[in-house]
Amino acid sequence: MKQLIRTVLVFLIGMIIAAIGVYFYFDMTSAPKETRKLNPLSLTGEEEAFITAISGEVFILRDDSIIEAETGTALYAGDIIKVVDESFCQVQFSTVASARLRSNTIIKIRSLLNMDSAPDIKTEILTGTMLYRVNKLREGEKLEVKSEDKIYSVKGTTFLVDRNGDGTYLIVDEGQVDVALEDGSGELVEAGAGQEYFVVRGETTGTLAPMSESSREMIVDGESFKILDLSGDKGSLVKTGIVTVPSDAQIYVNGYLSGRGLFTGIFPAGEELTVLVRKRGYADKVLMINAETDLEYRVVLDPEQTDQEILERERAISAEQGLADRLRMELESRTERLKEVEALIVELKDENSDLISQSAEDENRIRRMTGRIQELERKQIDLATDIDELERKLNESEAREAKLRELIKQIQEISSDPGESSDNPSGE
Repeated sequence: MKQLIRTVLVFLIGMIIAAIGVYFYFDMTSAPKETRKLNPLSLTGEEEAFITAISGEVFILRDDSIIEAETGTALYAGDIIKVVDESFCQVQFSTVASARLRSNTIIKIRSLLNMDSAPDIKTEILTGTMLYRVNKLREGEKLEVKSEDKIYSVKGTTFLVDRNGDGTYLIVDEGQVDVALEDGSGELVEAGAGQEYFVVRGETTGTLAPMSESSREMIVDGESFKILDLSGDKGSLVKTGIVTVPSDAQIYVNGYLSGRGLFTGIFPAGEELTVLVRKRGYADKVLMINAETDLEYRVVLDPEQTDQEILERERAISAEQGLADRLRMELESRTERLKEVEALIVELKDENSDLISQSAEDENRIRRMTGRIQELERKQIDLATDIDELERKLNESEAREAKLRELIKQIQEISSDPGESSDNPSGE
């Protein structure tokens, strides 16, 4: 039995060592995710506009103050938003629209609500590029973009307005945008899906044409951002951040370029995100993120390897795989041995059960025999007492018999000597 227990213990120790080896092998070959807790959103649900994503540096000029923008920062009518070089910002206007402000863009929020508290979103692009995604507007709702002396009005669409030193470009991906002079004079231009409209700086009229390939490339990421649903609990929205090393690596979220070095965005809780981090001279890294909590992920890129380094790495991987294969074979062998030991344990348990049952019967017989022996011992004691009594009586009887024999002998002697009896009749 001791040998069996020793065998089982040795087997279990071997299993534990093998499992630890396999764990560390796979743990060392997978890249760890470094995370940092982000401050949760503090939305009240009453914000007419707020920032939903940032990469780089974004500033807000409000009255005489300059505010460094963060994800979740509320915006108000009169705010001027400046997106610096190599940065971008995304703004949501109520539940009506979402706008992406690209690098080196400055806009002013002219209005957010009308007198009836309905969305009356009016922004002015001072320079740069702004890509809009707009839900279908209901009666009483408005969305307008001003550039120079032109007003770009929409009903529900995806479009881009780019203002630079040459003039203003309007590119319409979906829906329709109406273009008119701010003072109401001149002819109304209707730009539909797949069209672009360019107005040279300082001119009152422009050119309407089919969307060019270069324009299509400018608006391609219009599908990459959504208008957040704010009808439910604000707790259903979480912040997810990405910070990279090197600090200028490109960050792609769900296939679209979303920033460099640092990105923070608001997403519906539980949304699955595919994040690609890329930089020339470094190996790409991909993260699959479930946006459940407010977390920032730190992604460190590894320099691309030379052919010799790749060969050495492949050899190391091959060696590790060989070790893993040996560990798996050892694990399978020990698993089979464990099954044999378990079967033996079951068999021994059955035998032990039989022995225990037989032992119980033997104990009953022993108890009966012990009782019988004790009874015989008591009888032995009684017989010994009787024998002692009989011996005493026998001794007494033999003593009396000896006395009687002596008396008879004396009588016989007296009877056989008559002369002696007549000379001394008195017996003296």
